[in-house]
Amino acid sequence: MKSAAEGLEPADVNPAELRRTALILLGIIIVGGIAVTSAYLETAKKQKKDPRPAFLDEVKGHILLQRADGSVVNTIDIKEDLWLYYQTSFDNRDGHPERQKALALLPEEGVHQVKFFVDMDPNNEEDRAKMATLEAEPGVWKVAAKAKVLEKYLKSEIRFGTIPHMKDGRLIYDSSVAILKRDQPGEKHPRIHIRGEMYDFERAAREAVAREKPEEVQGYRENWFMRHINYLLNEGDPTEEK
Repeated sequence: MKSAAEGLEPADVNPAELRRTALILLGIIIVGGIAVTSAYLETAKKQKKDPRPAFLDEVKGHILLQRADGSVVNTIDIKEDLWLYYQTSFDNRDGHPERQKALALLPEEGVHQVKFFVDMDPNNEEDRAKMATLEAEPGVWKVAAKAKVLEKYLKSEIRFGTIPHMKDGRLIYDSSVAILKRDQPGEKHPRIHIRGEMYDFERAAREAVAREKPEEVQGYRENWFMRHINYLLNEGDPTEEK
């Protein structure tokens, strides 16, 4: 019985052909590398000229919000073009100083804020009474958010990563700020996107201290966060008819 290799002869190897094949493959690799690098540099160039932040996700769900003054609003009916969502607590409303510094830079008009109090339940009469004592701020909605349906909305739709919970007697929750932008015209209810990253000023401050570059904290607020805010405001509302 013949073996599988029996009767076979080794192929003739032509060194010139091998060199030519190797050169062709090397050329393809070099051309591909140049093309990829050029595309990357072109994209970076465009991004440098155009600071408009890309969207993180589309907000598809909407929800009824009960504000501190007792009024109820549906998020689908919000008319403002650009607004911020972030979480806080009733008992520690000034617990995020770096975030407060960033919010203090916002212009007086054009940006609407929705502040969710993660330790206040809109279905609890005592919590509603506490919320009613909060001082009104122009352009700021204060919403009790402890109810499960609101917690789910903030996590699944707004993408806050930290579920509010107690640790060592302290309430832990997401300190990020999300920028929401209505930016698709031609719809009965224009699409809303979360624009840019989730701006976490406390984390940025910690990282700047770790790198021994405290000046980066101010840069993160003013050169990153506010640059995006100002760009989106100057862009206007693309859903309005011209």
